[in-house]
Amino acid sequence: MKSVKLIIILLLFCGAITAEYRINLFWDEFGGECNGFISGTIADDFAFVSGGGSDEVLNGRLISVGEGMTWEAQQVFLINSEEGYFNFWIKDKFADEDFATDPLSIARARPTVKI
Repeated sequence: MKSVKLIIILLLFCGAITAEYRINLFWDEFGGECNGFISGTIADDFAFVSGGGSDEVLNGRLISVGEGMTWEAQQVFLINSEEGYFNFWIKDKFADEDFATDPLSIARARPTVKI
């Protein structure tokens, strides 16, 4: 019985030191197009990635897998860090001041975030 408790404690400890957070972004492509962004600060370093392409910043601790690169979601982001502060936000992929200015396009795309 003591060995079972020890194994459980070791597994929990190993899980705690290998923190990985996966953020999956889905949306209805018939309703609109979304693009996820994640920014992060670790110590004094700041960086961000967009979900449209694959990218790695902060020494590989903040990763965008890229759009359409997995079957799990339309865009996937990974955070491989136990420390730092991270922000995630969604914007209309094609919106700017002159084109696709409809403020409801994100609502029609019905984005879903799974962490």
